[in-house]
Amino acid sequence: MAVLFFGIATGLFISASEFFLHSKNFDVFDLSKEYRNWLESGLKGTNWEEVWKESTKMMRAYDSNGRWCYNLAIFIMFIGLFFAIAPYNIVIAFMVSIFGIVLELWQFVK
Repeated sequence: MAVLFFGIATGLFISASEFFLHSKNFDVFDLSKEYRNWLESGLKGTNWEEVWKESTKMMRAYDSNGRWCYNLAIFIMFIGLFFAIAPYNIVIAFMVSIFGIVLELWQFVK
């Protein structure tokens, strides 16, 4: 069971990193003023504000998906950790897993 949960968590971590990297493709906030002016000059006939809004929307969507995958992976990792520790000491397994999940929930809510 522990290997299953760790495998799922690993897949979610990889997906989260892909979402974060893909969101950088739409990051218009990181453009220098010179580069932005150069892009605007190359996009004659298009509304730069619409391009800006669409890019911002896509960046936030991919970033949000990455955050969900990352947070879910952390929860699943603590569940897997429970199954890895439980054969040796069930009390410590509960303490570690519950403590980790509570800290992650606190971070998620905060």
